[in-house]
Amino acid sequence: MDKLDRVFVLHRELSTRRRPVTKAVLAERMGGCSTRTVHRTAQWMIEALHAPIRFSPTGYFYDRHPNEPVFELPGLWFNEDELVALVGVQALLRQAQPGLLDDYLAPISKRIDELLSRRGVGLPDWERRIRIVQMAGRPAGQCFGVVADALVRHQRILIRYRARSDGALSTRTVSPQRLTHYRENWYLDAWCHAKEELRTFSVDRIEAAQLSEEPVLDIPQEQLEDVLATSFGIFSGAPTREASLLFTAHRAQWIGDEQWHPRQQGESLDDGRFRLRFPYHRSEELVLDICRYGPDVLVEAPTELRRAVAERLKAAASLYEDDESCLP
Repeated sequence: MDKLDRVFVLHRELSTRRRPVTKAVLAERMGGCSTRTVHRTAQWMIEALHAPIRFSPTGYFYDRHPNEPVFELPGLWFNEDELVALVGVQALLRQAQPGLLDDYLAPISKRIDELLSRRGVGLPDWERRIRIVQMAGRPAGQCFGVVADALVRHQRILIRYRARSDGALSTRTVSPQRLTHYRENWYLDAWCHAKEELRTFSVDRIEAAQLSEEPVLDIPQEQLEDVLATSFGIFSGAPTREASLLFTAHRAQWIGDEQWHPRQQGESLDDGRFRLRFPYHRSEELVLDICRYGPDVLVEAPTELRRAVAERLKAAASLYEDDESCLP
């Protein structure tokens, strides 16, 4: 553990405790260093950072005064593990959506590189060590920055939105609640003031966005989860049905470890097959997912879902009934 890490640990220990901490305990927390090293670290913090560290017969503590702000480490402080993890997150985001947040990440990226360099953790080619393969992802669109800015500023936005289902164009004011990255695409969960309900918008379908001076209407987290995160997939709405899918023994090797829904129930059968149950509201996305597995899955219930999958598979099979008709 280097000096900066010890400073970080000492600050954390003194900040989170109301009673003095002994040298022995601090030495253990600081990687098993000597008590003299603990003392030198505390002295450096007092002299260089003006930390209000005091010492009593029972140990070290922060001298706290009711009318004074709590002491915090100045600037950008992370330990080595946190810095490396942050660089990894940056690499993932940049590869997932190139250029999306460059303006926001550039200042902090430079500072992180400097800190890592000082600690001898050289990662000049870090992003080359992470590979993300995207499939069918859509660009986030020109309005992503405005949407993200509205979230940070806690302001409403006026958007011009073109629905993908029918191409209808509408203008509405929304209160952004959160951004969701789902299946390589970005979605905005927001309160629509025109419809007076929570809606999910594809960010790439927002053709124009303008910040409003009005503050957002905050929706409680519990309500967001109930409306937008209890059913299968990206579609909102409380669950109205439960799907029961039976996978072959071969496919069960993968499905048994997958999460289709936070509230799913899985059951391994004696013959190796796997039954998966979970709630859903709308079936469009679910039908497409089920059809991906072809003969490796059987829809047990409900009847309308079973029928929808069967009809889609029959329609696909009909395209190949006459091989010559498929040729260009």
